[in-house]
Amino acid sequence: IVHGAGDFIEQQLGPGERILVSTGNLAVFSSEVGFGITSVGGCKNMLFGGEGMFMTEMTGPGWVMLQSLKKLPAKKGKQQ
Repeated sequence: IVHGAGDFIEQQLGPGERILVSTGNLAVFSSEVGFGITSVGGCKNMLFGGEGMFMTEMTGPGWVMLQSLKKLPAKKGKQQ
């Protein structure tokens, strides 16, 4: 059971595939996924970008589940 905020987004990473995620959006991932903290952008991004200095880098292969932290809009034809 996973508890989080908003909606969950699943991502299957291929071997060597990398994604950068805001640490607060990371919910859970499989044991074979590599992860680490990386700095992003320069001084302007840190001060004005709204993302902060660091993000989590996830490296496949494996499965990652992210949380949106707020509800995503429903897709057309689907009910919430």
